[in-house]
Amino acid sequence: GRGRGGGGSSQPSQPSQPPQPPPRPPPAAPSNVPPSWSIYFPELAFSEEDRRAELVATLARFFSSEIGFELVKHVRTVAEREVMLELDYVALKARADIPDLFAALEMAPAEGLPCLRAAVHEVVFNSPVGRRELPGVQIPAAAARVADSSSSASSSFAAASRELQAVVRSDGSALESAATECFYAPYLERQRRDVAALSAEESLHIPNDVLYEEVGGLRAEDVETLNRHRPETLGEANRLAGVTPAARLALLRYAKRREAS
Repeated sequence: GRGRGGGGSSQPSQPSQPPQPPPRPPPAAPSNVPPSWSIYFPELAFSEEDRRAELVATLARFFSSEIGFELVKHVRTVAEREVMLELDYVALKARADIPDLFAALEMAPAEGLPCLRAAVHEVVFNSPVGRRELPGVQIPAAAARVADSSSSASSSFAAASRELQAVVRSDGSALESAATECFYAPYLERQRRDVAALSAEESLHIPNDVLYEEVGGLRAEDVETLNRHRPETLGEANRLAGVTPAARLALLRYAKRREAS
């Protein structure tokens, strides 16, 4: 049998586990992330190649310029951590040559408006010109939020889009008609401005020594009519039968140049 000695069977020893390294901290956000990104795009990782990031950067550069800052400087505080900017869309479109912005506002306002707000945020709270020129609205940038009156534009654009689609479905020629109107709209607008200019300058004096043959833009028939009647003012010339609108504009420009010289 077995002896009863004190050296009974021993349990095998377990190998010791090497110490686990401490968990790595999450990667730091890139240093080029705009501070406003997490506010207006909380679920979107920042990338410089993202079209929204590119649009925010382009808008921020525009709003930091002299002509762009004129639109931003009217920002005002409306709540403890919120500022409001009543942005004039027409003035913005006239001053900013940023086709991507207006395409986004008209076709995808839910994407375009946050870009607009983020850019304004960057200029107001994170740029030298904003901190210098707008000390009254300076609050902690990370806690601030920009609202704007153009939020109603989102529903307006969406409603207009739905209405246009309904019209096109009911009348296939509507799209062609709209395209034609859009094509000629700049020319019609210029014509309206020309008519307004002629109406406003009715009393403009036409020099007595004018040689109509030397006024650019006049047809032979216009020259003959004007030489025959020798109008004293632009208004008198406008009322002469046979003088075309183009001739009246040419005469207006000539008289204005002579008046300025």
